[in-house]
Amino acid sequence: MSYFTLDDLEKAQSLVFSKDKLRTWQQLSELLTTQLDTVKKEPDPFSTWWNTNFALFSSVQVQISAVNAGFASFEDEYIEIGNFGPSIIDLSGWRLNAGSEGQDYDFNKHTLLFPQDVIRVYTNHENAYSFDSRRPILNNKGDTVSLYDNQSNLVSCYAYGRDTHHDVGITHIFFDGNDPKKESDEYIEIGNLGNHIIDLSLWEITSNGGQRFQFPVGSKLMPHSELRVYTNHIDESTGGYSFNSNRAIWNNNGDVGKLFDYQKMLVSEYAYA
Repeated sequence: MSYFTLDDLEKAQSLVFSKDKLRTWQQLSELLTTQLDTVKKEPDPFSTWWNTNFALFSSVQVQISAVNAGFASFEDEYIEIGNFGPSIIDLSGWRLNAGSEGQDYDFNKHTLLFPQDVIRVYTNHENAYSFDSRRPILNNKGDTVSLYDNQSNLVSCYAYGRDTHHDVGITHIFFDGNDPKKESDEYIEIGNLGNHIIDLSLWEITSNGGQRFQFPVGSKLMPHSELRVYTNHIDESTGGYSFNSNRAIWNNNGDVGKLFDYQKMLVSEYAYA
């Protein structure tokens, strides 16, 4: 049974042709919110099937996409939630935890996250989404942020700094490349053995020869996955990272690769002879 009136349908059809995309999304959100309030409490079989699909989609397409620990000012702290799928996700009753007990943000009723869009929840900011805290809640040395759905199921977990050290490490160094001259296809592999998304922003890899590679801001390593940093080769399927070096980096007779976090703390060391 449809709860949309003819007038509602005409409004929705007219929005499709609007050139103002932001306003269009806002109007669609208002229209959906109005109708959600009119739906009967006992859902029909189709509604049950529909809601079940959305529940399944949400755990796959919604992730914590960034954390800004506010190194310059705690007022800049935020946690970003992204929708990377095709469905509009209703975050009503979802909860975001900033690392410690009691540091929670509960999403209000009918909070909608549109496809390919993000929501930032600030610590203390003039914004629609805020923890409303007058002190920092994200630890500059490291923390773990978690997102739960309205049934308290863990949807996404994001870690940075010292909270990642037990899960990430150098898993392999391919030191004898197939390129006979410059060995551009050498690589060092970094693995994430945990269930967290790991933020690698400004982390560094070094060799005994003094070569360094720094991960750009926004670099992430997904749970139970690996990435490679090549000597002078780009492979998007393994992360797309390269030292961009015109000569070999890893000594065929033995070397040591080291991984440091953004605080210059040694996280992992891999030696071969």
